[in-house]
Amino acid sequence: MSHIEPEKVFENKKDSRWVNKQRTLIVSSRGITQRHRHFMLDLFNMMPHSKKEVKIEKKNVANQISELCYIHSCANFMYFEARKRTDLYLWIGRFPDGPTVKFLVENIHTSEEMKLTGNCLKGSRPVLSFDNNFKENINLKLMRELFVHGFNVPRYHPKCKPSVDHMFAFAYTDKRIWFRNYQIATEDLGKDIEDHQLIEIGPRFVLNPIVILDGCMMGNLLYKNPDYKTRTKLRIEKKQQRRDEMMKKEMRKTKAEEYKNLEVENDEVDHLLDNDDQLNTEFDEFGEPIQNKKQQKKQNNQENEDEEEEDSLEMEEGEEFDDDEEFDDDEGEEGEEGEFEEEDEE
Repeated sequence: MSHIEPEKVFENKKDSRWVNKQRTLIVSSRGITQRHRHFMLDLFNMMPHSKKEVKIEKKNVANQISELCYIHSCANFMYFEARKRTDLYLWIGRFPDGPTVKFLVENIHTSEEMKLTGNCLKGSRPVLSFDNNFKENINLKLMRELFVHGFNVPRYHPKCKPSVDHMFAFAYTDKRIWFRNYQIATEDLGKDIEDHQLIEIGPRFVLNPIVILDGCMMGNLLYKNPDYKTRTKLRIEKKQQRRDEMMKKEMRKTKAEEYKNLEVENDEVDHLLDNDDQLNTEFDEFGEPIQNKKQQKKQNNQENEDEEEEDSLEMEEGEEFDDDEEFDDDEGEEGEEGEFEEEDEE
């Protein structure tokens, strides 16, 4: 039985193979919401090499983070900045020389909220996966290095497990960085063959890059996203859209009321096409309507009948006029005879 000195019984020896001793500081500003705090706790539990600190004030943030990184011997930091109790911004950088990247955190879903079936050991080391976009773009290359230093758990860390059973996936699509956490599930198929399957664990979130600074939360501006719009600007645009929609609805209502109260004068032209016969009429070269043959026959027959009636009436009137003339002639003859008789008597 080997002899152990009593002074070294309670001495904790660290693994001499632990070379990469960098740590990551996780801190937030005041005014952070409960949901954002749970999201921070998920990240803290996923990274056993991280150090957690209390909330800090929003004034002189760069100096406060530099002091905290120096106290906890942290080479990386993640600062969560809350604004208006709705927006969350993430600053990822290196201490003390930088660089620093500012992101807008969108579509946050915590692991408790999602209730997925994936599971992994607490403190196990992850595999970091990046798509091909992080190899082509220069700015994405810099972000990739910051993610590797911040999220990667050092090998032989005292608080980490030796197993590797989950994966952090970073994908760049739609000008944003999408984060997913998967469990690496294996099944033995016999003859030294294993089937690997990815099962999502959570949390999940989206990072919208804003700016890149060359220092520790300060310094010269290296990159600025031209497609980024502030949250206040988006809110103003949404309000303006709602106002425009309301104005359009009011204009439609007023036009409908005016149309109902509108008095239209009767026009003779509106009644020209009321009958079906008038729809089938044709027009000649002078613009006058050409009637059908049947209509022409009817009209001609009616005109002939009217003419016959007029002729008969004229004939009757002529006979009456002749009778009156004969009566006048008889009276004239009698008057002449009386005159001749008077002359004879004389």
